[in-house]
Amino acid sequence: MRLVDADEVKKYTKERWSDFLCSAYDFVRLVDSVPTIEERKKGKWIDKSDCCVCNQCGHMEQQFNGVEPIPLHTPFCAMCGADMKEESK
Repeated sequence: MRLVDADEVKKYTKERWSDFLCSAYDFVRLVDSVPTIEERKKGKWIDKSDCCVCNQCGHMEQQFNGVEPIPLHTPFCAMCGADMKEESK
């Protein structure tokens, strides 16, 4: 499987086939010519005493409840975009 940018597919389609209809074969060739995007990294939160740290980039997540910091376990790292969701078993 290749991940492609849907916006790039639209751009390529408009640039190359905007004036006429194309066959399914032509469209497949067009999609094959679109650059791929980087697949999202899988990561895990590492619990520290006052925060959670992304194991991919070292970004720290925390929120304060007014008294003390509370570590957050968000589904994605806000810094590098790593997917932090647990994989289903």
